Amino acid sequence: MEVAPVAGGSSTQLSVQIPNEPTVWPAGFYTVAVLVQRPGETYRRTTNQLSFSLAASATISPASAPAGSVTYTVTCNPQIWLGQVVSLLLGDVEIPAQSFTAQTGTLTFAATSLASGSYYFRLRVDGVDSLLVNRAVTPPAFDSTQQVTVT
Repeated sequence: MEVAPVAGGSSTQLSVQIPNEPTVWPAGFYTVAVLVQRPGETYRRTTNQLSFSLAASATISPASAPAGSVTYTVTCNPQIWLGQVVSLLLGDVEIPAQSFTAQTGTLTFAATSLASGSYYFRLRVDGVDSLLVNRAVTPPAFDSTQQVTVT
């Protein structure tokens, strides 16, 4: 899919903005290349490709639950496509998503034998984890909204 560069580029640098179309751009790994057409030429050249990852954002419910078995519901953006491998990470515990039959922005995860404690969570989609560190603050810190409590 072609995406036009953001205005203000130069001969050595440009920026692109991925469209906010969560039903079209799933989380995962991508490559980007630039198509270059010099004045007077009728064809475009393709630069080398660079890779980048697009991470999903996620909210979770419940934020607090008793120890043992817990079923979590995660709402995410962009949506998850059929065939994507999705898991919820609570601390160092990885929980696979329950099966789903259509493109969705809501997933269910059944955790068993959870011990009491506070867990930072991440949603992993095709190997790309949701962001856990808030880099907008100095110094960077874990995002406290990405945490659940098991009592």
